[in-house]
Amino acid sequence: MAKKMTIDQGFDSLEEIIEKMESDNISLEESFQLYGKGIEMIKQLKEKLDATEKKIIVLEEE
Repeated sequence: MAKKMTIDQGFDSLEEIIEKMESDNISLEESFQLYGKGIEMIKQLKEKLDATEKKIIVLEEE
């Protein structure tokens, strides 16, 4: 089973994907693959950030 990704690790991975996509030596096919990975990473990060926001709201109400 894969280790859970932290928000910081997710943003680091997303930054790596962006750097690869900005490279001059990237094929169109690889660019599409990286784009898909980037979109999936954004979805995962949004879920994690939403969950964190909900936890903060609960803590503020206490």
